[in-house]
Amino acid sequence: MKGMDELDVDTYYGAYTRSVTTSNSAGELRVFGLGYIDHRTLVLKTDNRPTAVRAADLGKIEIATWGADYVHVFNTANAGKFDLLGWGVAQTGAWGNLTQRADAFVGEAGWQPPVKPLHPC
Repeated sequence: MKGMDELDVDTYYGAYTRSVTTSNSAGELRVFGLGYIDHRTLVLKTDNRPTAVRAADLGKIEIATWGADYVHVFNTANAGKFDLLGWGVAQTGAWGNLTQRADAFVGEAGWQPPVKPLHPC
């Protein structure tokens, strides 16, 4: 961020991470938040509004992103390893005079069978 000293922009990030372990599995939970505030009110915003409307918008860009992710792997005696991943974020704030709302979520499950050729080196 030091390379952007000439910009009047603030960025914030915080996270809490916690390991989760049992005798045959391990996982990790992370909860995080990001903040972005662009104080430059005379810079033309990039969006799909007409140029005249964007030029008249002197509001700040203020975006907050909140989210969490969880990953866990389960080791079995004979069936191999199973893993789960979940990730999600929600975003709120303002893009000048526009209200910003967005979210994204993803989940994944995997299986590594106990077959020798399928094990990575």
